[in-house]
Amino acid sequence: MKVFFSFLFVFGIGTVAAQQGDSLDLRLLELGVGDLRDLSDIADEDKIITGGRVLQNKKEIPFTAIIISKEEILENGYVTLVDILKYLPGVRVSQPGSAVEGELFIMRGLKGNSYVKILIDNVPIKPSIVGGMPIGAQLPIKQAERIEIIYGPAAVLYGADASAGVINIITKESDRPVYVQADLSIGTQGFTHLDILFGGKLGKGNNVVSYAIAGSNTMMDSRRIFYNEDELYNPSNYTRNPGVDTMYVNSPNYVGSTFVPVLEKTPHLSRMVSATFKYKFITSSTHLMYRRDHSSLGLSPLAVSYANPNNFYGENILRTNLNIAKNYKKWGFNSNLTYIRYNLDENTSYTYIEEKLSRISGQLISNIQDPFTRDSLRQLSNETYFKGQRYSYALSNDIRVEPIFYIAPNENIDISMGINWGLSLGQPIISYRSAPVTLPDFVFNIDTSNLWRMQPAPIFYTDRSFFTQAQFNFEKFRGMVGYRYYRNSIYGSAHTPQAAILYKVAESFNIRANYGLAFRVPSPFYNANIFEINIESIDEIEVGDEDLGPEKTSNYELGIRYQLDKIFEADLSAYYTQTENFLSYNFDNDDEVGEDIEEFTLGYFNGGDTKASIWGLQSHFKLNFDYSRFESSIELNMNYNKGSEILPREDNDDNLQEIDVVRGIPRFIGQLNLSTKFWKKSIMLNFNNIFTSSHVSYNVFSKMAYENDKSRFTNDGFYTLDILARYKISKNFQGHIKLINVFNAKYAGIDATGTLDDLAYNPQSLRMLFFGLSYRIE
Repeated sequence: MKVFFSFLFVFGIGTVAAQQGDSLDLRLLELGVGDLRDLSDIADEDKIITGGRVLQNKKEIPFTAIIISKEEILENGYVTLVDILKYLPGVRVSQPGSAVEGELFIMRGLKGNSYVKILIDNVPIKPSIVGGMPIGAQLPIKQAERIEIIYGPAAVLYGADASAGVINIITKESDRPVYVQADLSIGTQGFTHLDILFGGKLGKGNNVVSYAIAGSNTMMDSRRIFYNEDELYNPSNYTRNPGVDTMYVNSPNYVGSTFVPVLEKTPHLSRMVSATFKYKFITSSTHLMYRRDHSSLGLSPLAVSYANPNNFYGENILRTNLNIAKNYKKWGFNSNLTYIRYNLDENTSYTYIEEKLSRISGQLISNIQDPFTRDSLRQLSNETYFKGQRYSYALSNDIRVEPIFYIAPNENIDISMGINWGLSLGQPIISYRSAPVTLPDFVFNIDTSNLWRMQPAPIFYTDRSFFTQAQFNFEKFRGMVGYRYYRNSIYGSAHTPQAAILYKVAESFNIRANYGLAFRVPSPFYNANIFEINIESIDEIEVGDEDLGPEKTSNYELGIRYQLDKIFEADLSAYYTQTENFLSYNFDNDDEVGEDIEEFTLGYFNGGDTKASIWGLQSHFKLNFDYSRFESSIELNMNYNKGSEILPREDNDDNLQEIDVVRGIPRFIGQLNLSTKFWKKSIMLNFNNIFTSSHVSYNVFSKMAYENDKSRFTNDGFYTLDILARYKISKNFQGHIKLINVFNAKYAGIDATGTLDDLAYNPQSLRMLFFGLSYRIE
């Protein structure tokens, strides 16, 4: 009914509406070592330089990919990367997501923060120390000239973490002497966003320096997520005996009445400063990014307190890169020297009530028969790890060197090859500290093993790889083959091949197929969140597990594409993705069933049997109407998924824990994007509809629990509508109004952490209204 209402609204204004500009234009490309390109050389928007500076038609590349242009980013008022991904085929997002990773998204059945390689100007930005790439408004979305998204593994060119795809944020570069842009947005819940960029060129003749300097600041007082409070935020609902067990009220950290905790605001802050300078064939760029969210975001009120406004999860990322590129007629090279520094804000903190570790510790202590010993250990455990505000800290330094060479022996073949060497060192996340960690203490005491309790061992490892790729371009065929050899000083070596082919049936119709293999080395974040508790040494909880192994993802895809000028386009693909040695959260103990538990391991596990398999059908259809005074389009994306997952099993269970779903993935995801421009195309209206079926949450940790009560772990499907109206005041000045979640739908996003501490479902923001102004001069 609501979908029908939105249709009436659109057609009632007298014209067909459509998506977000043509952001889902499926201008397909391969994000290859075409990173060796100067965007100013691309005069034809239907062409892209890939592999070895060979111009190719974007619609004739044998991969599923999308380009988002700077015009689409401007017209749709996008602020974060997930704002864009929200409307792309087969992508599911969560806004808010979690304190640890910010906004979340799932792509090709895998959590994109962890399994998609995110780049700025072709260079990775994810620190080695984090589990998944943190995403907020700190990424340079407004400064992007274009954003390229490729679906499926791309490890041959980008190495580890490129298991589900690659996202490349290419920032603005102009031939103009001066260019300036500014964006200002305000909205409900105290939302403010300011983004400024200025750049240009200095000098004459061959001695010209290009520059671009940018900054942004985004703030929000709170998110509209506190609803269904009597169920979702009732601490008793998360106990072993819901509605009966209320012992948590005795916790010194609990604030509120028995069934109603105090819920304070959940603010957000993102900041970014960047500077890029280019002289001839040398480019230097630096991005300093900061993000901060309330640390309780997405977690249950039994695990943590929402009452302390001073609790937050904050982090700094500094990425600086030196690029040297030289291109000749038939050969060239491109080299990057990259440094990434990451550190948690020293005031990152939580206020625990009965979070996962304290609950397990309490259960072990309760098995002690002597009441005096039991009470003493309970008090010792609480004083050591959980009482009052508790602080976390992490720090890492990553250095990467990557020279790439390419050769084009003739107009049909281009070959690229390169090596990559990396060094990572730092301290994985330290939690449960009673006081903030100051940087001087960390630097000078890093090798002191007893400095802090539960301190994971510092990391120091190297990785190196060699890769090569060849592309073939003939009249009817397009294809590529590639290979990467990778070796990590901790996890050993891996081989990742990739191949793709496209057959051009007719000028407007082609068929493609591709295969890719990718891998992901477990981040030190996962080891730092594995806890082994023994009743005999409750005050010496051990951290870390060296048994974790790398994951391997294979992907097969078959697709067809039809393009009728710019009037109609269709893209359909079938894919199968399987991740082996799949890493997920679970718990384990070494005792026989029925005996008192004296030891427990809690955290992340994987092994030879763990696996996630998903096959899907993805389709994209778009119809355009372009007349002299108005322009309209209709775009429909549909994605069908089905799969299974094998969970880590307990040592006392010899049966495979295979469930008939992949957690977090709806069976069906659809997007209907309607857009129209009228009144000499100076007014634009967008209607973005999203609808999904139900999905199983990440809170499933055992096959038995899931099969005994599937409804408990199943989140309902939902429908949402977003509306945007934009008015082009002048050539350089535009304004817009954006209404998110028009019908105030209450629905579940992606589970925040996938651990025992999550809310029953991750509530998404209710209706929010935004106003924005944009200025461009070039």
